[in-house]
Amino acid sequence: MPEFVDFGERKPQVASRWAGPTNVVSTLVLLLLAAIYILEPDWAYALTLWPAWMGLGFIAIVNLFRRGKGRFNAPTVLAVVSAALAVGLSDTPMQFLRWGEPRGDICVVSLNCAAGSAEAMREVAAFKPDIVLLQERPSVEDIEALAQSLYGREAVIAYGPDAAIIARGKLVAMGEKTGMVSSNRAWAVVDTKFGRIGICSLRLSPPILRFNLLDGNSWKDCDLHKKRLSQELDELVENLPAEWRNSDMPIVLGGDMNTPPDRVIQGVLTEKLNLRDSFWFAGRAWGGTAVNEYPFIRIDQIWSRGLVPVSTVAKTTQHSDHRMVVTHFDLESGRK
Repeated sequence: MPEFVDFGERKPQVASRWAGPTNVVSTLVLLLLAAIYILEPDWAYALTLWPAWMGLGFIAIVNLFRRGKGRFNAPTVLAVVSAALAVGLSDTPMQFLRWGEPRGDICVVSLNCAAGSAEAMREVAAFKPDIVLLQERPSVEDIEALAQSLYGREAVIAYGPDAAIIARGKLVAMGEKTGMVSSNRAWAVVDTKFGRIGICSLRLSPPILRFNLLDGNSWKDCDLHKKRLSQELDELVENLPAEWRNSDMPIVLGGDMNTPPDRVIQGVLTEKLNLRDSFWFAGRAWGGTAVNEYPFIRIDQIWSRGLVPVSTVAKTTQHSDHRMVVTHFDLESGRK
């Protein structure tokens, strides 16, 4: 008669026990990252400068490699939750559910021209824009040449040392002298065939990237930089005419924000100018704009008021280190 040996009940793998130290640490890191990306505190800007899917996606991948046997072991659950949060806390996951690139009444294009490249600027012409927002602008002569080729005698130009605007219509008002509020922005009010529109092109201070997150100075530098960006937007709003804040005049504001969408920084635009991020409402496909070859971050944006975003797309460029933002708007009901 065969002999059977009882080795006792087989113990579950440590990796699948929630009480295991690796699972506890992974869970705590996941909860901390989720809280940071939801709350977006200033002190964590060194981290929130990067998309949520990078940090949370890393947690998901690590746990996938740790997954044990069975359908509901701890690493598998952590991987699924991390992946879900990575998608849910991303810039706008709805972008991948929208199809096509419908055209609207108004086409607005924003482009950082890579330290004044006229070749980069001329790439906007292919989209037949009604309004062009430029940053790191080329020479005035190059801008005027493009404006004439696009709109002829109806061309309107406003520019400062860094930013510029090209539009079709009749100039109503603009910033003092050259159209600038300060060196990194330009604004104008233009009577277009769609009605009167306030237009602003800007470039905020370049980002501070810190890769050594174990250095406390990295967190401090990024914290201070985030506060500076918020102050720059406050200063912008304060220097705009009261009409921009106290009327229902449609507004198009965009450019190189040098920061991804952030509820604290750009809450200034929503609360004081009642603007909305066109990509959030009508973004399609991948929205990252920097850098052109590896667009991890969406720092180039177009915001609006009194206009309905129909589609917003980031387009690869040939002569710039940024991708171009192309947004189509419809006029709000009753404005046609």
